[in-house]
Amino acid sequence: MRRIYVDMDDVLCATAHGFLALLNSTYDRSVAFEEIVSFDLSRSFDLSRAELEKFMERAHEDDVLSQLEPIPGALETVMDWTRQGYEVEVVTGRPPSTEPVSRDWLERFEVPYESLTFLAKYPDMHSEEDVRRAKPLSELSGDDYCLAIEDSRDMAQYLAGTLGLSVALLDRPWNRNGDAPLPSGVVRCRGWEELREQFPRP
Repeated sequence: MRRIYVDMDDVLCATAHGFLALLNSTYDRSVAFEEIVSFDLSRSFDLSRAELEKFMERAHEDDVLSQLEPIPGALETVMDWTRQGYEVEVVTGRPPSTEPVSRDWLERFEVPYESLTFLAKYPDMHSEEDVRRAKPLSELSGDDYCLAIEDSRDMAQYLAGTLGLSVALLDRPWNRNGDAPLPSGVVRCRGWEELREQFPRP
């Protein structure tokens, strides 16, 4: 199989940096990137559940998502893999309602991709309609991919442990967990350059 699973937020695009700017403009609160030590933004951003819900609604609006910058090295690597004959499937935990702006972003930055899949990674943060439209985790098959690239430690563990995939976990403050050992099958990469060195031929 020559298909590669590539997460979108904080793998292809710098979502956390965009969210930090939004946090500052919305709540006049400054948090450094390295201080985002939990995937739970209510903890990392010190928001109540009500504040977080409102924040995430705003964070997924078109004008916010469209302004996100690409992660250095991501686009070049994906283009190179495509030239080698690999198929890139962009997989995201965003609400499916963001599909138009997500596709616009991929097209604007000329990201070559075979498909865009909205996966029910975080159903508790989505509307009932978005949950119905998202693909359940149970429908993912390890036979479909030769490599997966993630920033979520929990998703990396699921992909490697449950589906038996080789997983590149891009190093982020929220996935270090005190530098606890990574699950078998997961390799931490400090960035796309190191990822290319670890996986020159997925």
